[in-house]
Amino acid sequence: MDCSYMPERDKLCQLLKSCSHYFAILLGRFPEYEEWLYKKLSRRFTVTELYKSLSEKLALPDDRDISWIHLAKTLRSFKQQHFLRLGARNLLRMDSFSETVSQLSDLAITTLQTTLKILLEHPELWLPASSDLRTWNQAKDNIKLVILGMGKLGGRELNFVSDIDLLFLYDALSKDDARIAQEFLPKLAQNISRLLSDSIEGDRVFLVDLRLRPGGKDGELVPSLAYAVHYYLGRQALGKTRSHKSRSSRWRYSSWQPIPCRSSAVRLQKIPGFSSHRRNKANARSYAKGNSPGSARPWL
Repeated sequence: MDCSYMPERDKLCQLLKSCSHYFAILLGRFPEYEEWLYKKLSRRFTVTELYKSLSEKLALPDDRDISWIHLAKTLRSFKQQHFLRLGARNLLRMDSFSETVSQLSDLAITTLQTTLKILLEHPELWLPASSDLRTWNQAKDNIKLVILGMGKLGGRELNFVSDIDLLFLYDALSKDDARIAQEFLPKLAQNISRLLSDSIEGDRVFLVDLRLRPGGKDGELVPSLAYAVHYYLGRQALGKTRSHKSRSSRWRYSSWQPIPCRSSAVRLQKIPGFSSHRRNKANARSYAKGNSPGSARPWL
């Protein structure tokens, strides 16, 4: 949906400031955003274009190593600019509601995927001890990690104030690799969460919720894939014993959006017990309430 009406730059900024206190703060603190916004307002970004744009924004001159704080600040600046763009397009009716929430979801996926990629390429950002680095580098090729985006992120329904529900799962080739995964992957998950959720210079990227994992807030931060399959299929069996007259026992579905750490990530549809449900959608929130699950979306 395009709009032939394009207001003057000053009027556009005034409109944004009057409609959102957050937008007013951004335009007041970062006047350079006004020019960027006016140039990019008529453009719709695909996920590939967002990813390329963020990668270029993160690039450092003279082959300098990236730092944790540089990554955190750049992610926030990137999010702020695109929030302004999407907010303006929505106010001017250049995008429908469904287009806006899907593009917000694309923005979340891009920042999450980029954060994961950089932390995997630069483990020194989250493993400062040299002994830990050696151990991780020796075992990392035998460990597979996947991040499942659930709830509104999985359904591509994020709005401007949504948090993102994530589930980290791993698979390892041996017991030794599994032990290393259990030791180091929680640190990776915590750093991803901090980079996106922590308030830095008064802003965050997206608030991350990791409580939808097996066992809730008391469960392992990064459980194994085998344990997750056993846990969710067990909850499904229990869910089938509930009375069908109870409103709370109905199956509810949304979708899961897998975000793999690399192309060799585990394919959930090949895991025994999941193949019979591969065409269904799962509502991760209903798991915590004891409702019957569907399956993860096999997009890996």
